[in-house]
Amino acid sequence: ANYRSYGTAVLGDLLVSHQEENILGTYRLVTYASSSGVLQTSFPLDMETVALFRRSDDQALTFGNRAGEGVIQDRNVVLGGNFEMRIFSEGIIASVVRLNTSTWVIALPGRLVRFDYPSNGISELATGITATTMAYEPATGSLYVGSGNNITVMDPQTGTITGSLSMSGPVGSILPLLNRRP
Repeated sequence: ANYRSYGTAVLGDLLVSHQEENILGTYRLVTYASSSGVLQTSFPLDMETVALFRRSDDQALTFGNRAGEGVIQDRNVVLGGNFEMRIFSEGIIASVVRLNTSTWVIALPGRLVRFDYPSNGISELATGITATTMAYEPATGSLYVGSGNNITVMDPQTGTITGSLSMSGPVGSILPLLNRRP
């Protein structure tokens, strides 16, 4: 009650949700028993979460924004606590997609970067792109990047642009067809 969920992930037998309070706009991370829906834990968040991904049965990787900066946190969803892995002082994170178990693409102001969890490393993927949304299609290995009225298709390993689509209006979200095999 009084909260809206902006994303969920299943971690073992837990359903994890990042939520915003309807009136005050505060944020929290909540876990529920996936079988019964019973509330397990609730932890306040000091950032607006953009994306939440499973890392293990009790760890979640959260990407979000705080005070105009992008933030990556590795969070223990059972015991609480977090490790702040990285802060992007150039601006907020607009979108995040997961490529595999240890690699993500992050849309920052004017650039896309690849984040590697084991090394906590960042590598430049593309510059000059102000993405508002992204989607990864594992069947073709393509990264779709929405910016304004365009969708750019690129190789997420090299940043090579392989196609472009023009839309009649601003791109709000990209939903690739996922029932194909590579």
